[in-house]
Amino acid sequence: MSNKITSLLVLLTIFTFSTSVNAQETEEIKPKFKIGGFIKTDFITTQYNNGNAEKGNFLNDFHLASKLPVGNIDRNINTNFHVKESRLNLTVNHKIGDNTLKAFAEIDFMLSPSGNSIISNSFAPRLRHFFVNYNNFTFGQTWSTFMIVTLPDDLDFTGAGEGIVFVRQPLIKYSTNGWQFALENPTSTYMYSNAEINDKQHYTKQTKVNDLVPDAIIRKDFKGDWGNFSVSTIFRNVHVDNNDSDYFGYGTTLGGKFNVGEKDDIRFTVAGGHGIGRYVALGLVTAGELNADNEFKTLPVANGYVSYLHHWNNKFRSSINASALYAETSILKNTEGTKSAYSGSANLIYSPVAGFLVGAEYMYAYRELTNKTEGSFNRLQFSAKYSF
Repeated sequence: MSNKITSLLVLLTIFTFSTSVNAQETEEIKPKFKIGGFIKTDFITTQYNNGNAEKGNFLNDFHLASKLPVGNIDRNINTNFHVKESRLNLTVNHKIGDNTLKAFAEIDFMLSPSGNSIISNSFAPRLRHFFVNYNNFTFGQTWSTFMIVTLPDDLDFTGAGEGIVFVRQPLIKYSTNGWQFALENPTSTYMYSNAEINDKQHYTKQTKVNDLVPDAIIRKDFKGDWGNFSVSTIFRNVHVDNNDSDYFGYGTTLGGKFNVGEKDDIRFTVAGGHGIGRYVALGLVTAGELNADNEFKTLPVANGYVSYLHHWNNKFRSSINASALYAETSILKNTEGTKSAYSGSANLIYSPVAGFLVGAEYMYAYRELTNKTEGSFNRLQFSAKYSF
């Protein structure tokens, strides 16, 4: 009898230990989910000084310099209400032993090709981020490693559009000790001239996905009580279909945020290079130019912005920003390509409680083409935003 009791106790002990271990393992691998995002309503009135941005032009929703009307002498006023910047995201943290998997997915409704404001304002969701981190590796779609993700505290969706590097795309990235090494989606745009219409100085914007050589990026981040600062360099292949040739592109961006006093800060970005095209100013310029003789040159470009954020007290704050871009067109003269663009903005934001704000912002923007036609707008924007 005693042997049976002993055996039963041993079995119970083994079962209890096994159950405890299984419960611990189950608890370790159970993923944790977090939902976040914000609801934002924008009320925008714009005076276009050289033409008009018709309904459906994304420039009505936020400052997109490439869509700014030029060349016309007519002034037009446009008022637009929308909630398309509102977004939802999901974060998943999954601990497995000593490792943690982190996944992040986010959508908003900007740049939606479907929907209109006639009846229901039903706009399709747009994929922003969709990636996973594991053991210093990042796989998926997120901010380009070439982009220093420090933007002005603007009510406008992008703020200083001409002066920023702004790209989200699929990538493979390895991060360690402040260093980042990435291979990213290789897409190039370029301008080319057709001999039959060259006298009219027209151009076509061509998009090509390079199937072989991804964009390679190396970056170093610095952080401290003073703020943060980053330097990133890109090396890329620009493939041209028209002459079936490849050209070397490169560029550097640096930027960050420096703390001033207890709450204020200065934010900035400066970028430049040859053939970096779509990485700067939301696709305002291309990677290069091809003339009627099939001669191609990468396009030199430089841009940047500076912003100062000031807190008046615990509830009121303001940001003032200046932004600019310059591109040197050397082959295709007098075209519709952008030569220069700049903007300035200032705002006043009131946050009565944490997570909620209302504010007003004024912006002026200007764009000049290589054929010397130009355009500008004056914009007044009111916004309300709740972040959760």
